[in-house]
Amino acid sequence: MVTLAEFEAVASEVTSHSLGDIRRRTRLGMGTCQGSFCALRATGALVENALIPDESPRDLFRQFLQERWGGIRPLLWGTQLKEIELERGIYDATLNVDGNSAGTFPPCREPRPLQGGGGPEPVRREPQTAGGYDVIVVGAGFSGLVAAATAAERGRRVLLINRGGGALTIGGGTVDILGFAGGEAVTDNPFDAMNRLGPSHPYRLIGPEAVRESLNFLGRVMENQGGGMLLAGSEDTGSAWLPTAAGTMKPTWVTGQGMNPASIAGSASFVVVGITGMKDFSPQLAACGLRQWPQFAGKRIDHEMIASPFGDKGTPVRDTTALDLASFLNSDDGKAWLTDALSGIRSDAECVLLPTILGTMPGNAVHTHIERTIRRKVVELFCPPPSVTGLRMHRALMRELRARGVDFVENATVTRAVVETGRCRSLVTGLPDKEREYTAPSFIIATGGLFNEGVKTWPGKALEAVFNIPIPVPAVQDEWSRAQFFGHGEHLFASLGVPVNNRLNPLGTDGEALWTNVYFVGRSLGGYDFASEKSGIVVALANGHFAVTLV
Repeated sequence: MVTLAEFEAVASEVTSHSLGDIRRRTRLGMGTCQGSFCALRATGALVENALIPDESPRDLFRQFLQERWGGIRPLLWGTQLKEIELERGIYDATLNVDGNSAGTFPPCREPRPLQGGGGPEPVRREPQTAGGYDVIVVGAGFSGLVAAATAAERGRRVLLINRGGGALTIGGGTVDILGFAGGEAVTDNPFDAMNRLGPSHPYRLIGPEAVRESLNFLGRVMENQGGGMLLAGSEDTGSAWLPTAAGTMKPTWVTGQGMNPASIAGSASFVVVGITGMKDFSPQLAACGLRQWPQFAGKRIDHEMIASPFGDKGTPVRDTTALDLASFLNSDDGKAWLTDALSGIRSDAECVLLPTILGTMPGNAVHTHIERTIRRKVVELFCPPPSVTGLRMHRALMRELRARGVDFVENATVTRAVVETGRCRSLVTGLPDKEREYTAPSFIIATGGLFNEGVKTWPGKALEAVFNIPIPVPAVQDEWSRAQFFGHGEHLFASLGVPVNNRLNPLGTDGEALWTNVYFVGRSLGGYDFASEKSGIVVALANGHFAVTLV
C-alpha cells in the first residue's frame, strides 16, 4: 500500500541511502509477499529518479532482499516457504539477479528452428483396468503436461488430474538446461556440465541422452502447434545469454523468436521501451543494468516510454501487466497501437527491447508483424509474472493434449492413494460433492514442490502430499537455509523433494522402491535447485518425458 509519491518523498531525503532506509520509513517490502514484487518496482523508481545513483541495480536488489531474508528465516515453513519459492523463482530463476555479470561468455551463434526428431510409432494397448486408462498423471505443471502429451503420443489412454494450472505461467517460459553448476556459470556444453552435479540430481539419474530425447519431443509438439521456438544454445558454444527486465542476462537453451539472441549480438544500438502504467517494467532500470554486461560493451542503449493504450491521451486508467498488453496485441487494434507507438519514438536504434507483450498465442505472428512494420529488430526481455512466454507454451501443450484425446479432471485435489501388495491401485480425489476413485496400471506424480504444495512443510517436518512420504529435514529451522539469501545450492530447502531411483520410483528409508508403478517427476523430486541452477524447466521436461518411456 505504499504510494509512489510517498516512496519518492522519502527516497529524496538526505538520510535515505538505501532501499532499507526507505523501508524503515514506509514499510515498503513488509507486506505479505515480503518484497517479492515491490523490490523490482522500487529499484526501478530509484533509477528513474536518480535518487540513489551510486548503486548498481543488481546490488540494490540483493541488499533489499537480503534484509528481508533475515526476518523470514526463522519462520521458513508452510506458506512462508511457498512465498520464498515464488521470490526465488522471480529474482533468481527468471531475472538471474544472482548470476555472473562479468567474465568470458561464449560467442552467440545463429539460432535455428527447434525441430523434433522422429517420434515412436503409437502403440495402442488394451487398457488393463475397468477405468480404461493406461496412465494417470497428477498435476498440470510443465512436467505433468509433458508426461501426458508423451503418453498420448505413444498411443496410451491418459487421464490428467489437476488442481490448477501449475507454475508454468509464472515462470520465464523458456527452456533452460543448466546455467550454473557448483556455483559457477556454465559457459560450455551443459550436457557435459551435468557430470559436475551430485549423484541424486535428476539429470544424473536419467542421463543426458534422455534430456536430448525430451528436447526432440518438445520440438515435435511445437511444430504441431505452430512452431515459433528457436534452438538458441549449442553443444559447441553453450547456452545463449538473453537480457531481462532487471538489466541482467540469463542463460537459456530454447526460446521463442521474440527473444532471438542473434538480434542482440548483431545490433550496435538499442532502445528499451516501457509503457506508462506498467509498474513491473522500468526501461531505465533495464538499460542501466544491461550497460554493465560484456555483451553490451561499446553499444548504445537508450530508453523511451510510450503511452498506454488503456486510457485517455495515454494516461492509464489502471495498473497494467504484460498479460494485459499481450492479450491486446492479439488483436489488430493492439498491433496497430504498438506499431504506431514504436514508429514515433525518437531513438534511431537498430533493435527495440520490449517487455514480453507480443501476443499470448504460440507462434511468431505478432513478432513478425511488428518487425516487418517498423523495420527494426525487436526483442522481448524476460519479465516477472504473469509470464506471457510461459502462457504461450502452456497453450501449445494444452492444444496438443486435446488434439490427442487426453481426458481431464480439473479443480480436483488427490487426497490419498490406495496401495496394495507393493503397488498403487488407485488415487482418490476430494470434490465438493463426494470422493472419486481413479484406477490405472501406472501413475505419474507431477504435483510440484514447495510452491505448488506437492511437498508440505511444518517446523522440523516435511511430507510428500499424495502418498505422505516422509522427507528428511533438520529439526532446527535455521538449518533449512543459510544466512545469505542468494547462493548456489546452499539452501537445504531449495533441494527438498522425494528421493527416487533411476526409474523415478520413490524410495523408502531402506533405499528400496516403494511402488514400482508410481513415478515422480518435476519439482516433486529432490536433489536439485531449480532457481540457482537455472535448470527447472528442462528437469521437468526431461523427467516428464522419461517417466512415460518406463510405463
